[in-house]
Amino acid sequence: MPPRSLTGAVCDPSTPKNQPRCSTQAVRINGTRFDLPEDLQLDCHKRLVDDKGHARRTATGSYGRVRSGEPAPTMTTRCTTPACGAFIHPVQDRGISLREAAAFQTFPATYTWLGSYGSVERQIGNAVPVWMAESLGRSVLDLLNGNIRPQSPAIDARLAS
Repeated sequence: MPPRSLTGAVCDPSTPKNQPRCSTQAVRINGTRFDLPEDLQLDCHKRLVDDKGHARRTATGSYGRVRSGEPAPTMTTRCTTPACGAFIHPVQDRGISLREAAAFQTFPATYTWLGSYGSVERQIGNAVPVWMAESLGRSVLDLLNGNIRPQSPAIDARLAS
């Protein structure tokens, strides 16, 4: 089967089963999996306890909301899966879409992704944000072309030798 092209906003197909976990009643702003009622907590998260039965502070970003007006969370290879990080839409009760995750990575809206849903999610999560890569590339070119001088004594010493 040929890869499908992703050009529009697509949300995780499992969103309907996660709907109760993504609701504003279950996950408050700045909330995490610890704020979910016990009946909505995932079994794998319930098992994250220490030898005394206390909840370990792992997977603390799970079921967190993206915070409006603040830097985006780090996009991972599971960036549209609310159970895997702070990937619930800031105002809507759903996980972020692939297109929204790509926008956080500063990909243009016209960028065409190829592959399955999971493949595209991994591509986005593994990507260096476009604007960051562009800025680093320009800085390296400026340095190589002699347009800027390094500000680090360690770099100056290496260039002098």
